Amino acid sequence: MAENSTFRYLARVFAAALAVAALTASEHHGTVESGGVPIPGATVTASQGDKKLVTTTDDRGAYAFPDLADGIWIIEVDMLGFEKLTQQVGIAPDAPNPKWEMKLLSLSALRQSLAPRAAAAP
Repeated sequence: MAENSTFRYLARVFAAALAVAALTASEHHGTVESGGVPIPGATVTASQGDKKLVTTTDDRGAYAFPDLADGIWIIEVDMLGFEKLTQQVGIAPDAPNPKWEMKLLSLSALRQSLAPRAAAAP
């Protein structure tokens, strides 16, 4: 009988430890610039498996995800007129805040990226 209650106690402790481990998350901040100039309004997407979170940069080119699960995430930064950036980023409490440097698209690349949008317009 004592073995049975000990087993149940250990099972509960193990389940609680798993639940706490699953809740481990960190705040993630970064900035988006081009030539040292902040890029406001850039779309920043964080994805990990089937999870996907989206935000935009503020007037200072800064963005934040308040509660990303610790681990490897794919961060994508997109802004019309600039090359899209994609990178794997490690999320942890002591991880550095990335600075994304966007490059302007060439005129021909910009025309090509706008062509599908123009064709879809009524």
